[in-house]
Amino acid sequence: MLSFEAPKIRLLHSLSIEIETMQVLDFCVFPKPEYDVPIFCANFFTSGNANKILLDLNPFHDIISQRNYKEKYYKGLMPLGVKYAELLPWGGKLTSESLKFFSPIMLWTKFTSSQCNHDVLFSTFMDYYKAFQLMKEAAEEADPSGLNCNCEAQHRYLTWRAEKDPGHRVLKKLIGETQTTELLRNFLFNGIDKLGSKSFLDYFPEYRCEDGTVNGKRSMVGKSLESRPFWDTNGEFIVDCQVFTLVSSSWKAITKPPECPPSQLSFWNQFRYLHTEMLAGRLTVMILIALARLLHFIWENNSVFFLSGFKSEYE
Repeated sequence: MLSFEAPKIRLLHSLSIEIETMQVLDFCVFPKPEYDVPIFCANFFTSGNANKILLDLNPFHDIISQRNYKEKYYKGLMPLGVKYAELLPWGGKLTSESLKFFSPIMLWTKFTSSQCNHDVLFSTFMDYYKAFQLMKEAAEEADPSGLNCNCEAQHRYLTWRAEKDPGHRVLKKLIGETQTTELLRNFLFNGIDKLGSKSFLDYFPEYRCEDGTVNGKRSMVGKSLESRPFWDTNGEFIVDCQVFTLVSSSWKAITKPPECPPSQLSFWNQFRYLHTEMLAGRLTVMILIALARLLHFIWENNSVFFLSGFKSEYE
């Protein structure tokens, strides 16, 4: 384990695990909150002849709704993402909720070991890291509100990964749950206790169980995005049925319905049940939005449904 700090870098960490059955590398670079530069993220996992790779410049802010941020950092990098997406296969389905933390140039791949694939991967890593280094020329945030926004954005990212990162299971098998929790909070995602005070459920209330605890599932709406692309070559997000669950997961009022027939649920829980059934049927985004707004109009005086979470992120 190694970690460093630099004038514009809050934390650079590297975790390497090498045992007989697997090899793991977790390499991340977090900018200081004074800069809205994306987070460099490289996660490599090898077991036997199989390799799983996630490489990205994770955005600080929502690149779907904040087009200026996307244009600022990713417009010139789209050829880079397209180049390596053509050289390495797509890695398969992702949890829909995690999509908000990825950029248009994310590389998610699975492949069998070969010298050719390893050479491509090394070139990809070096090119992505060079792109990140160029971003470090960004100007320091002078506006206090902008600084607070950057702090919360990074804290939200750290909180998500400390709770739902898929690498947790590997670490728990190797060092146990207690040491894994300590490693996540104090090393891999250091900053959770410094950059903000909000909890996981403050940021992601859709994971709240009836007893107030965090639902252990990695995804509340299931996996999607079985094949690439879901961004086009210009970095524009492609909205179709595959990404339908992304929009639904941003609705802060909706949580998983209880396991009982619809007839036994209250009106509010029946609506949540209906929402889940619509997810299974993969209805279009516009139908769901129209239904939600209709219900909001009819029952707004009783405050049984609201779209504040949707509005703040997508309008």
